[in-house]
Amino acid sequence: MTAKELYRRIRAETYDRDIGQNGWLLAAELEQFVDRLSVPRGGRLLDIGFGTPPIHLAALSGCSVVSLCIDPKAIEAASHEFMGHELSRRVSFIEHDANYPLPLEREQFDGVLCIDLIDHLADRAQRLIDWARVLKPNGRMLFTDPIVVTGPLTDEEVRVRGSTGFTLFVPPGYTEQTIEEADLELVHRENLTANIAGVAARQHAARERHAADLRELEGSRFDDLQRVFAAIATMARENRLARFAYVARKHRSQPGLERQSAGAFDSSPLKARSLSDIDATAEREAASISASTSSMIG
Repeated sequence: MTAKELYRRIRAETYDRDIGQNGWLLAAELEQFVDRLSVPRGGRLLDIGFGTPPIHLAALSGCSVVSLCIDPKAIEAASHEFMGHELSRRVSFIEHDANYPLPLEREQFDGVLCIDLIDHLADRAQRLIDWARVLKPNGRMLFTDPIVVTGPLTDEEVRVRGSTGFTLFVPPGYTEQTIEEADLELVHRENLTANIAGVAARQHAARERHAADLRELEGSRFDDLQRVFAAIATMARENRLARFAYVARKHRSQPGLERQSAGAFDSSPLKARSLSDIDATAEREAASISASTSSMIG
């Protein structure tokens, strides 16, 4: 069994429907998210963090999709998988670290989507201001945060949950405040903690069933990931660490946001590429493994 086949089998045992996702996203959630965004068919949608397969998002929304991703190997893997797809002309990538201002002009997009990434960004308030900058007036952004502290956590639980990289643990109400500070209107908030509890538990169980093969691919990382999945399932099931979705609307033009981010575009690497112009390489299989393991946990 190839690495690609193995991870596909694990996805099939984890999610409601396998759309090529990783992390906590359910296919049914994505359908609801697209509805909440209310982006007109034929519009432009920005996906920050490559949180969902772009071809599926383009088909579901009827939009052109620009996906921002920090990992060039993940972009390479996606380009290889979807090359030649009839919707590939509606998908493009920008290699970019989402901690930095978006390398995009103001008011370009009808909607902005960010799935389970915002907890890894250091300055939430500034990121929301910058995301609002690229939204058209009356455009909506939707983002999910799987790190809302809703109960007591031990120091070990915090350490394990944050072991995959920088993680911002926030109290209830913090994100609502940053939305208001970004001059956005909160139009919807939804508690998705039950979903993350189920996904984490099923992911842990599926990986245990394929432990021998996964250990060959992931080495010691396998046990580390299993500890994280088990901890997340427990904290979510006990409603001590929650996942929320937020939908915010930009109700007017905000020219001041352009000035706040001006001059900052060159502070991170930028490379724009479309599916049709990315050359496949001999590292495709390695890229597929990297894409599958690096984005498992939001």
